[in-house]
Amino acid sequence: MKIGICGDTVKWKKIAEAGFDYAEANFSKVVSASDEDFDHYLEERGSAGIEIEAYNGFFGSGFCLYGDIREDGSVALRLDSKLDEIREYAEKGFSRASKLGGKIAVFGSSKARDLRAGITKEEAEEHVVRVLRICGDVAQKYGMRVALEPLRRQEANFINTVSEGLELCKRAAHPSVGLLVDLFHFYMNGEDIEDIKKAKDYIIHVHMARPDPDRKYPTEADIEPCRVWAETLHSIGYDGRVSLECSFKDEFDIGLTKVKCVTDMFKYRG
Repeated sequence: MKIGICGDTVKWKKIAEAGFDYAEANFSKVVSASDEDFDHYLEERGSAGIEIEAYNGFFGSGFCLYGDIREDGSVALRLDSKLDEIREYAEKGFSRASKLGGKIAVFGSSKARDLRAGITKEEAEEHVVRVLRICGDVAQKYGMRVALEPLRRQEANFINTVSEGLELCKRAAHPSVGLLVDLFHFYMNGEDIEDIKKAKDYIIHVHMARPDPDRKYPTEADIEPCRVWAETLHSIGYDGRVSLECSFKDEFDIGLTKVKCVTDMFKYRG
């Protein structure tokens, strides 16, 4: 497996120097960056000596997949025209991300996909399947893939569990669309480890933090529960990327050292 760290440009060099395999950046920031700022991203990647292989935060704040948000928080549906916007957005994002070494873009974005008054769950599911196919087409064009991320119930009201995400990936049936398992969200939801095994053919990316509501980086104190996660991924033959998406607070440098005892379990069998 490859082990990476989520972080912005100022952290890329430290991530590389600490021996991690890649960095994970924010997709929406890459899309919204000016040409000058994007050139800066390219320069920072080059000077850090690390590939930015994965991207979270697919849609920025304020975006809604389904239409326009009214003052009362409900949505005025315009599903087809939203697909046109999303295709254009994805084209710019995947074009840029691929130049930074991108391989995976994570579709989490709870606020963009949350159910609102004005759209039913069935309508939202069908629309998300269409969105995944469109994004999958664009991702494939640039040698990347899209990973749908189930999010814990405290953060989202739609697509919360691995099993729910799996069903939508199956419906999308696109070669460049797969499933992300975030082990922190998985733990917080109280999901069954067997659900990861059932999704083995669709899992293309993994996020993790320590199994605790504080969502900090894992250390030696978290070895036993993290060992179960690592052994489960090994048992299904997963050999992709595992990104630490967690809080380091003001301990980033020392945290990069402390997490090694946990991340090494994911990278090596036994």
